[in-house]
Amino acid sequence: GIALQLCCLVGFCPQALDCNSGSLETVRNVSDLHLSWTTGWQTCEAGEGCYETVMLIQNGHEFHMVLTKGCTRDMNKKAGLTRHRTGPGISIVSYVHVCRDRDFCNDLSTTDTLWTPPPDTGTRGGKSLEKGKGLSEGNTGL
Repeated sequence: GIALQLCCLVGFCPQALDCNSGSLETVRNVSDLHLSWTTGWQTCEAGEGCYETVMLIQNGHEFHMVLTKGCTRDMNKKAGLTRHRTGPGISIVSYVHVCRDRDFCNDLSTTDTLWTPPPDTGTRGGKSLEKGKGLSEGNTGL
């Protein structure tokens, strides 16, 4: 906008950030839960920040993960984990982070710190999630 142009004229242009960028959706068996990944990257517009979101859903013995990363104009948001519902049957966890403190600050690359499966009670809840395209073993590029 005009304010950004005026700031640039007097030498105070915000520097464009480089951010991790990509998206992934996968359905796996809960026993394969600890996943790691790599992403591509992109250079953001001046004033934009880096974001990452992860949604984890466990339904019985299946685990569904949706991940997005990239540039955003949204305000900074400290990394936060929300447990929307915990089992038995179905568990839902989301993670959101928006940052501008350094290049590639949206650097989450594993589920290890996000997910602790609920205890297995031996019950099966609801319908199974539809099978999706799975990740290959080990690190996966986006």
